[in-house]
Amino acid sequence: MRDHGPEGGASVSGDHWALASPARAAVVVVLALVLVALWGWVSPCQPRAVSSGPRVVVRTLAFGPPQASRGSGQTARTRSTATTRMDVYAQRPSPRRDRPAVILVHGGAWKHGDKTDMAPLARRLARDGYVAVAVNYRLTSVARWPAQRVDVLRALRAVRHRAAALGVDTARIGMLGSSAGGHLALDAGTLGDGRRRVRAVVAWSPPVDLAALVRAGAPGCRRGCTTPALAGTTHRDLLGCAPRACPARYADASPVTHVSPDDAPTLVVNSRDELIPLAQLRALDRALTRAGVRHRTLVLPGHAHALRYAHRAWRTSEAWLRRFLGPGVASPAVPQR
Repeated sequence: MRDHGPEGGASVSGDHWALASPARAAVVVVLALVLVALWGWVSPCQPRAVSSGPRVVVRTLAFGPPQASRGSGQTARTRSTATTRMDVYAQRPSPRRDRPAVILVHGGAWKHGDKTDMAPLARRLARDGYVAVAVNYRLTSVARWPAQRVDVLRALRAVRHRAAALGVDTARIGMLGSSAGGHLALDAGTLGDGRRRVRAVVAWSPPVDLAALVRAGAPGCRRGCTTPALAGTTHRDLLGCAPRACPARYADASPVTHVSPDDAPTLVVNSRDELIPLAQLRALDRALTRAGVRHRTLVLPGHAHALRYAHRAWRTSEAWLRRFLGPGVASPAVPQR
C-alpha cells in the first residue's frame, strides 16, 4: 500500500494491513461470496421475461420480369429491374391461420419515391397482425402510363399467387396508397370489378381526375389550384400529352371515370388546402355516391399532404381496413434475444 503523509489524509500502516493469514483468508472469502451474490443478481444470463411485442421480419421479393423502359442502355435496364421488387412485412413466427394483407403504394408524383417510404406504416400493420406488402412500380423516368398500373396489378397478382407461402388470406386483401400511390390504389379498386380484386382501398391525397388536375396547374387558375410543377409532371412525364391532345389517355388514367357499383369500399383523405385540390376529392365523392359504392371522405384542416398527415389519418384508415378485412392475426409471443 502507498502511505499518505499528514497532508495526504489518513495513513494506512503496514502493521494494520499485515493481519494474520487466516484472518485475511476469511475476509477474502466473505468478499468473494458478496460479489458472487451481486453478480448473480445482475447477471445477463438470468432468465428474462418473455416480451409480448411481436417480431416483424422483412423480406424483399421479386414480383415480375424486367419491363421495357424509356431510354436505352444499362441504366434504364437497371432501373426497370429494381422496380419489380416488393418488401413483405410479417410477424414471426407465423400464426397458424392466414392473415389479411395490405398492399402499400408509395407516392412521389409518379417520378420519384420508393417502397421504403411506406416502411413505418408497413411495420405498424405487421405488428397489428397483417401482412403488409410495400411495392415499387416503374417511375416516369423509366416508363409512362400505363406501366405504373401494370406493375401494381402485377404485384397484387404475385401476392395472390404466393398467398400460401406468405400466410395471406386471398379473400382479405386491401390497398393503401399515398399521393400518386393513392391514385394507383384507387385505380386498382375501380378498374373493372374492383371489389373482386381488393376488399378495401384507403387513398391519401390521391389525384383522381388528371385532366382537371392539369387545368388546376395552369397559369390562369384562380381557385382550387395546384402547382405548375405537378401539372407539368402529369401531362409531360406521366401521360406524355396535353388533355386536349389525348383525352382517352387521360380518361383511362383517371379513377373517377372508372367508378361503378362493383368497386371496392373506399376511404379518401385530403387536407383542405394542400397540393391536391379538394375538388378532386369532391368529384370522386359524387361519383362513388351516384354508383352506390360504400365510401367515406375525410377532410383534414390545414395544408399537409399525404404522409405528412399520417399521424392524424391513421386511426380512421386502420379502422376502415379492419372493418372490411377483419382484424389482423397476432403471432404468439416469443422471447426477444
